[in-house]
Amino acid sequence: MNAIECLNEEIKRKNSRLVAGLAPRISELPPIYQAALKIGISKKDILRDFCTKYIDSVAQHVVAIKIENEFFKDKDCFSIYREIALYARLSDLFVIGDLKISGINSNLKAYAYAKALLGGKYPPFDAITTNNLGRNVVPFIKTAVKKGQAVFIWIKKASTYETHDRSLLLEPTDFEYELIKNSGKLLTAKEERYSPVGAVVGATNPKEAEVLRKRMPNTIFLVSGGGGAGYFDKEGLGAIISSSDIMYAYKKDAYKDIARTDGWERATEVAAFDAKEDINQTLKAKE
Repeated sequence: MNAIECLNEEIKRKNSRLVAGLAPRISELPPIYQAALKIGISKKDILRDFCTKYIDSVAQHVVAIKIENEFFKDKDCFSIYREIALYARLSDLFVIGDLKISGINSNLKAYAYAKALLGGKYPPFDAITTNNLGRNVVPFIKTAVKKGQAVFIWIKKASTYETHDRSLLLEPTDFEYELIKNSGKLLTAKEERYSPVGAVVGATNPKEAEVLRKRMPNTIFLVSGGGGAGYFDKEGLGAIISSSDIMYAYKKDAYKDIARTDGWERATEVAAFDAKEDINQTLKAKE
């Protein structure tokens, strides 16, 4: 069973399609961390504490966590990126390394990069994201498939539809689209429906979702932002919805009182539950 089919089993077990985004800006963390910073606690220790508590808070209600490397690039914090990812895996979550890999101009460099990210005895990620790399994305796919992991490829969409069949145009080239579309050939067992090559998409246009779902029947979509009901198949699979809003739930009017009385962690947990249920209700309305 490939990585995405394992994810599908977790979706059914938890009845959740929600991915918790983890993109922690120090300046936006709860007040307790601002106070810790002022008395000399290191950014590294602050991030470690926040991230682990955040994971604990959402773990019951989300099926995966997407960790953005951009927020760990500080030289003092980069070392805990892998540590946080492994903590999430030990918390029984599907872990996506949101790396947005770019700037790779050769297959040799791509293979080296892929081995570093996906290899090792204890790889931190179940899946990674890449930007539009053209043919240099192939080494990441081959490495991921070999290691039992997955790759989500960012595809840029144009909102223009052809007059007759309303097929979607992709930019800057259609290579990634064709690659993802044909990734069903990677399925190795009869019971597998979804390939280990997914697509990162937006939730801005319902028509785009319907077209891509139809044209990519073996593809799971990682949808950035809310909505995205059109990406799901008839069984409520085929897509996961990523949200970083729940990370700062303590600031929102709906959860401020909970944060004040029970702590930011409880506010985060309730926000994750609400987000999960919102997605489920949208799917029910679609039936």
